[in-house]
Amino acid sequence: GFLLYGGKSKGEHTIHVHLIEVPLVVVYDASDNAEPEQKETEEEMHEFIKSNPEALEDDLRILHHEHRIDVGTIDFVGADQDGNRVIIEVKTRYGELSHVDQLQRYVKHYDRTEYASVRGILVAPGLGKKAKRELRETGLEFCKLDEFRRQDLGPEQSSFEEWG
Repeated sequence: GFLLYGGKSKGEHTIHVHLIEVPLVVVYDASDNAEPEQKETEEEMHEFIKSNPEALEDDLRILHHEHRIDVGTIDFVGADQDGNRVIIEVKTRYGELSHVDQLQRYVKHYDRTEYASVRGILVAPGLGKKAKRELRETGLEFCKLDEFRRQDLGPEQSSFEEWG
């Protein structure tokens, strides 16, 4: 038999097909010189959020963008209508467990400051099951921006019809 392998999104999503019997094989070089296009970038998402913070939450104010702290760089620090600090981490691909951990580190950093109440929001086109569970268990939040919805079906896709 033969094993076919395919990947997209820089290897984050893969498919393996095991062929038992192959009656005919045709080889074709399908490469081209076109530059790949990326529909939306994290920079575009940041610009959108800076200009439209209400897309995440009503009355949200952005206080800092790309804010450096000792455990990393926070995409956005905001304040909600009650004056609570809101830590926002933006991802262009599906939210993963590592992204939730990153957000949690940022929120814990702010918990040690003068701000008594701190919330964390992960902004992404979707969430994997583990990330969704971890957000729920840690009390962090998720926001899906429909303006940046992708065709990528995330880590649960498993058939050719879903691969699209």
